[in-house]
Amino acid sequence: MRTLGFFACHPATQLLYFAAVLTLSLLSMNPVIITTSIVFALCVNLYYCGRQELVLMLRVALPLFVLITLANPLISHRGRMVLFTLFNRSFTLEALLYGAVSGLMLAAVLLWFNAFTLVVNNDRLRFLLGGALPSAALIVTMTLRLIPHLLRRQSEIDGALSLLEQDKPFGGDKKHKLRITILKAKRLSSVFTILLAAALEDSLDTARSMNARGYGTARRTQYTRHRFKLQDAVICVLLSLLTVLSILLYTLCNVRFAFYPVMTPLTFSGYEGLFYLLFAGLAAVPFICDGWEALRWRF
Repeated sequence: MRTLGFFACHPATQLLYFAAVLTLSLLSMNPVIITTSIVFALCVNLYYCGRQELVLMLRVALPLFVLITLANPLISHRGRMVLFTLFNRSFTLEALLYGAVSGLMLAAVLLWFNAFTLVVNNDRLRFLLGGALPSAALIVTMTLRLIPHLLRRQSEIDGALSLLEQDKPFGGDKKHKLRITILKAKRLSSVFTILLAAALEDSLDTARSMNARGYGTARRTQYTRHRFKLQDAVICVLLSLLTVLSILLYTLCNVRFAFYPVMTPLTFSGYEGLFYLLFAGLAAVPFICDGWEALRWRF
């Protein structure tokens, strides 16, 4: 986990960055924008969260991407370029690509939210919302923490059960293969049961701890305080300009992308190229901040 550069910025600056990137990622179905978004989402997760956290999220994001990519041609049969016909149903290239881009968008959103929960951690989010909405801040932070926490617990439980089953001998015939399949299904059921029990136990422990610490009996104080510096103001102005210009280009200059009935040709010149550059610059703001910080320390 990095502790300088963008990670050391004010939580409001970090929140503005993630809100801007997520807004533009959800605004357009342009393949270039979605690809740029997921590439930078992978880089931000790897740079700030580490390889282990990235692998955990990819275990969730990749199956969802494959599922949406394959499911959309089964549901939608629009488009002109027919790949093949099965049971009098046409499977088109446009529907397949639309599903792939939709899956990439969902994967990018999951990765951005994972980076958000680790960069803008619970303390920072409570610092932002705790003064005006203390209860809402607590609910939001606990909800954002829940999915990564459950994924880590699921990995630990699955690893422990796998070790218990390593010494069980199996042959290679069909009977033993069927037994292996049944044992895997039982293991998945055991993982779910143990994970559910652990989640309920953690919630009870949290409630008892909050009650013992006197939660709700007086005005809550902040453990850490963050100062809004000149660097934060400059970054916020830069983020705002890039976001506003990108939205204006998208709405006023006709840079939208359509899949049906015929895909819009991709161009990288004019307003389209400027739109791509603005979004890439917006997504690269953390790396620009860290690079500037490294240059300052070096020279």
